[in-house]
Amino acid sequence: MALVSLLTSTVLLHFHGALLGVHFGRIDTVFTVAALLVTAAGPFSLLTFHPPPD
Repeated sequence: MALVSLLTSTVLLHFHGALLGVHFGRIDTVFTVAALLVTAAGPFSLLTFHPPPD
């Protein structure tokens, strides 16, 4: 949380991006990265804690 706050207030301060006509700011970028990490955690945990049978 502290790292994200630091990045948002310093490194991403004047960040503006566009992808497929959608404009992103610094807060949008933080939420997008968080959502991608949560989405990737699902398959990772499924494969890690429930390996396929041999």
